[in-house]
Amino acid sequence: MDVTVYKTSTGQITARYSRETIDDIIPLISDDEGYVEGWYDFTSQYVDHDNEAVFDLPPSPGPSFVFDYEEWGWIDTYDAITELDLVRSQTSMTRTAFCVACARAGIISEDDAIGAAAGAIPPGFMPVFNAMSEEERFENRVRWAGAVTISRMDPIILACAEHIGMTPEALDSLFGIE
Repeated sequence: MDVTVYKTSTGQITARYSRETIDDIIPLISDDEGYVEGWYDFTSQYVDHDNEAVFDLPPSPGPSFVFDYEEWGWIDTYDAITELDLVRSQTSMTRTAFCVACARAGIISEDDAIGAAAGAIPPGFMPVFNAMSEEERFENRVRWAGAVTISRMDPIILACAEHIGMTPEALDSLFGIE
């Protein structure tokens, strides 16, 4: 026997059981739950407790919406900040493209961009490196010299952006995040 369990107060489907008899299922159901025979979907259906009928939920307005059974409507769970953080963490560009973008934005000179593309640290970024311990400075200079790609969220890039007073939004723009 297949049974779908739901909250009697909201109609939200909470469990499904397949057992030999209803007597095997009843102990699994709490006092605030009801059941209907059949196998119904958690994400797209609900149970009308008054007549124990199963209905489809209203269509979802979009992928970021979840159905709130208490408010009886779709709630948008989209979080622009979380999505922006995800985009930022996944965005990078080649070191060459980064140097060209910095020169075009007026952050470094064209000559410094050419040197930086070859592995030199732009003079405007040196105060960030100089503020590091000797060990950190060495490690980060080697990392810069060997970098093929530059990540939007690289700690050195974030420190350099902060040093020159660049806003997070301006850094996003530099990396092509709109």
